[in-house]
Amino acid sequence: DEIPPPSWHLMDMEFYLSASERFMGVHIDYVPTNNKLGSLMTIRGCPYSCIFCCNSWRNIPIRFHSPERVLDEIKFLIEHYGIQALYFAEDDFFMNKSRVKNICRLMHENNINLIWGCQARSNSIDLESLKIAKEAGCCQVQFGFESGSQRILDILKNKTTKVEKNAQAVKLCKQAGIRSFATFMLGNPTETVEDLQATFDFIKNNDIDRVGVLVTTPFPGTKLWQWCQEHNLIPENADYSACITSNVSIPCCDTIPPKVVNKFARKIRSYLYPVTFGEAMHEIRSRPFLLYKAIMHPIKTFIILIEMVNLLINKLFIGLPEKTKN
Repeated sequence: DEIPPPSWHLMDMEFYLSASERFMGVHIDYVPTNNKLGSLMTIRGCPYSCIFCCNSWRNIPIRFHSPERVLDEIKFLIEHYGIQALYFAEDDFFMNKSRVKNICRLMHENNINLIWGCQARSNSIDLESLKIAKEAGCCQVQFGFESGSQRILDILKNKTTKVEKNAQAVKLCKQAGIRSFATFMLGNPTETVEDLQATFDFIKNNDIDRVGVLVTTPFPGTKLWQWCQEHNLIPENADYSACITSNVSIPCCDTIPPKVVNKFARKIRSYLYPVTFGEAMHEIRSRPFLLYKAIMHPIKTFIILIEMVNLLINKLFIGLPEKTKN
């Protein structure tokens, strides 16, 4: 708390507050497109050392802003910028449950009327904390489930989480009336087709509200990058700008060819989000801001268009089972 609050006035706040209108990211799709979205990071550091994360090489202590400081920043964003929604960007908002409860209590006492979302680990939440957060405006919690294979989870997260715990987190969110959003990683070290299928089965067998399917990508400085170097997977002249997570850019898997990983990613995405041409045209007509997004982000739009074509081809010529819920 000794660190002063951000100098918001030095930022192009109108640009950032309109993120829900122009940003193609499902982790904030709980925000109506005409709502101003603020973002805060109230925790630094992490007690875990997932091999794909910066915390895998920096032993950073955990530091918290006090609940009172968090409330002050929320009130400032409301009073000066009129935010209607909020996103807590730290890795695990629920890391300290008593702190979460105090933040929610202060929001109640000060009549803070916002919708908000956050990130958390499956072993940090419980039903009581989720219900308290729900009453304070929380409508979505984002999890990094990463894999439906326990063997791969042990590699990625150093045996700090269980597949069963991830499944329980989805159920707890349902009971609390909060949307669950989970991301998964494909193309991990030593991964097999059976491991990929385990991830697909986990997605199909658990009623997750929103799912993001990413291709594992190494970033310099992480243990995953070091592992890829040791296994001669990093090109000599690596193009860091090519480090995208929609397709294999720099491979992290030494057991499955990149084309198989990409194909499996397309298979899962088309299962999750099948879109007909008519539905796509209706979406464009009813949401004109998509054109604005396309103009603002031409490269990202091109990548998404290519992915949509791949999904359509996959759906037409490969065929997928009908989506079912538990």
